[in-house]
Amino acid sequence: MSEKVTKKETFEKRLSRLEEIVQKVESGEEPLEKTMALYKEGKELLKGLEQELKEAEAVVNSYRESEIKEVEEK
Repeated sequence: MSEKVTKKETFEKRLSRLEEIVQKVESGEEPLEKTMALYKEGKELLKGLEQELKEAEAVVNSYRESEIKEVEEK
């Protein structure tokens, strides 16, 4: 997967793209201009992935809270 990933892609595909970017940047084989572009893309992907994880965590916490309330009401 060497093309940029869009927001419509799945979490897993975006995470895979981020891992690919990290490998390329860490290899040091890319020219500086390409490395900077990859870094920017990776930073944007990371920001989106972190936000999606926070939203998922909020949903899980909401479910937990409702389950605890159900148990307490019994």
